[in-house]
This record gives sequence, structure tokens and C-alpha cells, in this order.
Amino acid sequence: MNNNSKTASSEAEFKQLRAKTIGSSEIGTIMGVNPFQTPYDLWLRKTGREVFQGNEATRRGQLLEPVVAQMWMDKTGIEIEEGGEDVTIYYAEEFMSASPDRFYLSDGQRAILEIKTTAMDLDADNLPMSWFCQLQWQMGVIGVNKGAIAWLGNRFVFDYLEFDFDADFFNNMKEAARDFWELVQNDERPSLTTTGDVLKAYPSHKDGKYIVAGESIATIHKQLKGLQSEKKAIDGKIDELKEQVQIIMNDAEAVLDDERPIFTWKKSKDRVTLDSKTLKAEMPDVFEKYSKVSSGSRTFLIK
Repeated sequence: MNNNSKTASSEAEFKQLRAKTIGSSEIGTIMGVNPFQTPYDLWLRKTGREVFQGNEATRRGQLLEPVVAQMWMDKTGIEIEEGGEDVTIYYAEEFMSASPDRFYLSDGQRAILEIKTTAMDLDADNLPMSWFCQLQWQMGVIGVNKGAIAWLGNRFVFDYLEFDFDADFFNNMKEAARDFWELVQNDERPSLTTTGDVLKAYPSHKDGKYIVAGESIATIHKQLKGLQSEKKAIDGKIDELKEQVQIIMNDAEAVLDDERPIFTWKKSKDRVTLDSKTLKAEMPDVFEKYSKVSSGSRTFLIK
């Protein structure tokens, strides 16, 4: 087992140490299997352009971690090493780190327990690939051959699954992480893979700039125009059918089928709005004082 490690005595110190490496929670992003983060998002954080302060999901996970750990022990009968306030970070190479949630013994050898909480309905056959990457990264960095993922899912359903270390898979992750870390060190941006990436990198267009459509993008344009025509026809039919029901409903708020509502048509609550046009005309000083400029957004149109 790899004993090259450092101990962080505070969350701030932990984040500072983690910022200098690729951790296990980040390798899934680099491998392209994290639906909540792109490689460009991660690059922005690693280069200090963005700072992640945590969110409700990460806070909930921290609070429930001891609960899930206890559920693991109750179900398996296997004792685990309790996590303390200090967090140990293990290193394999300069850019590789891991900080497991817990350890346990498997056949007399130390193994890793990764703890997860999620609102998703999960079972052992459909675990997120990013979780598998995270556990394999930890096993490879620390140098253990066994590990398990224990999770608390939707409706508080608990389960777990054990895994063996996959050396070939780990080496593939290691090469991908090395390539990504070189981009961080060289301050070289990774490829943009989503519209969100593009809008972060280019929130505004450049006046007068255009690109010439090649065969592939011209084909996409043709496909989109065809789909728009189909959608227009479908939307028209939907509006026609809705109108037939609305005429029958008159002032009824719902249509029931076997006591179950299948249509509702209710008036929303009245709301107060500001007549900015009148305010600007009659009280321009007040309008100017309380007005603010909002940044425009890029609008994509199919011509």
C-alpha cells in the first residue's frame, strides 16, 4: 500500500492541497462520464479561473456520510475505520491524489469504501460510471486491490457493491489525467464539448466574424430545417386538440376520468408588474436611478 500522504487539518487546507492534483472525484470528468461537469469546467477550476464553494448536494453528502457508513456496517458486519476531522490525502505521482471516505479489511487486506448519496433510483446494474472511475482511481493511487461503493439512493434505499482493482482501466485513466494535467500546467484550454462550455468561453459573438459551412454542418442545417417543419405541424395539431377540450370545458377547472384529473385549466394568481414605459416618461430621474443593465445572451437561430 502506498504510504505517500499528507494530512489536512482543515477543510481550507484540504482544498488547497487538492487544487494541486487530480483527485478521485475529478477523474470521471476527465474521462467524460460526469454529467455534471465538463473537462473545461474542471480546467477553469484547476487554473484558478473559477472557485467551487460547494452546494446543497455536497453538503447533504457530507452530513449523511456517517449514516451510510453505519448502514454499511449494519448490513455487512464489517467494521470500518472511522473518518476523523483530519483528512489524509494519498499521492501516487505529482499530479495524482486520492482521499477515500473510509477503509475496511477484506481478507486481511486494507480496502476502500466510497460513500455516496443520491436522489436517483439505482441498483447494482446501473451505477454511475463516474463512481466506478472514482473508486478505481483511489485503489490505483493508494495501491489496494479491493474496494466497495455504498450508496443511499432515492426513498432512502441503501445498497453496496464490491469491486476488484482493474489495472488496465486505471492506466487508461492515468494517461488521460496526465494529458489533462499538462493542459493545466501549460494554461492551455481543453476542447469545448458542450454549449455551456462555448458560452463560458465566448459569452458574446465577434462582430463581422463568420465561418464557411462545410458538408457536415450543411447537412445538420438541412436536418434541423426538416425537424422544424415536422415540429410546426405537430405543434399545430396539439393546439387544435387543446382548443377542442377548452371549448368543452368553458369555466370548469378540470376534466376527470375515473375521478382522476386528465386536464386542468386554471387562472393563475394576479401579479403586480411595473409599467416601466410610463415610469420612464413621467419620472425619468427615478427610472434612471433604479435601472440596471443586464448582460445580453447569445441567441441561436436557424435561418
